[in-house]
Amino acid sequence: MFGQAKEIILAIDGGGTTTRCMAIDSGGLIRGTGGGGPSNHILSPLDVVRASIRQAIEEALHTAHIAPGDVRCISLGTAGIGPNGEGKEIIEEIAREVLSTETVTATGDMVIAFHGAILEGFGVVANAGTGSVVYGVSPSGANRQVGGWGHILGDEGSAYAIALEGLRAGARHFDGRGEFTTLVDRIPEALDVSDYIQVALKIYGLNMAREEIASLARTVDAAAREGDEVSRRILRAAGEELALGVTVAIRELGMEGRDLPVSYIGSVFDSGEFIVRPFAEAILLRYPRVRVLPPKFPAVIGAFFLGARAIGWSISAEMLMNIKRCLLAA
Repeated sequence: MFGQAKEIILAIDGGGTTTRCMAIDSGGLIRGTGGGGPSNHILSPLDVVRASIRQAIEEALHTAHIAPGDVRCISLGTAGIGPNGEGKEIIEEIAREVLSTETVTATGDMVIAFHGAILEGFGVVANAGTGSVVYGVSPSGANRQVGGWGHILGDEGSAYAIALEGLRAGARHFDGRGEFTTLVDRIPEALDVSDYIQVALKIYGLNMAREEIASLARTVDAAAREGDEVSRRILRAAGEELALGVTVAIRELGMEGRDLPVSYIGSVFDSGEFIVRPFAEAILLRYPRVRVLPPKFPAVIGAFFLGARAIGWSISAEMLMNIKRCLLAA
């Protein structure tokens, strides 16, 4: 804990697998953090979402050594809230049930990702974790979501999509229908089973959850890092799919020909150059004036910025410096 007690914003980034909460004061000091399970109310039961948000908030308050009464605002961005705020009332009501406070505001995870990565102004951000979505804002303030359709209708370039391609590549090689890939051995090892037949039995027999399957994207990433060409192609294709969403957002918002920032956020981009390079190359091939930049802050900080705006706090240079310092020290 840093310094004397100040008013607190609880900033929450809720995804299809995990929920992250930070208790941040008016000076930009991150005083506590917490985590929970999935909080996408479309894909998870509401009692699961409620438990995830409750756990994340309670852990953040505990690690910050602050009382619930010190919280001025809860600002959430969760997967499942639509581009026009569809479902925000559900998440706001859950947050109020967990902790009664003066201001509660919720928006989609793509919105907090944008405000974390770019802060303000216009541009486009690709957000790829368990699922995927692209979100852009034009100079006039118009916004456009591309993707975010969930794992059945979309989520191209997401961890779930990468994991599925990896699973299928392993099955093709096991059958003799596809080229060699170390995934045929790595995936059974990751799932703690003996061979690829057991992989199928575990996935179908246990009706594995979407987030459990998505976690196998890390196995594809590890194989790519050790030279597996099939895995590298899977990651390249994922980067190109995410780039396609970005180029569509640029076109639909009428920003062709502009010098504008594009950023990226989410666990998929932890694969580094295997994802980022094809992502950037595909965008620049279409729109060479675009600047592809790493995110300034994670999505959860975007939630903090929106919460600060909701209660009238100004975002100062000192606040930004304190946030960066706390993130680096974490």
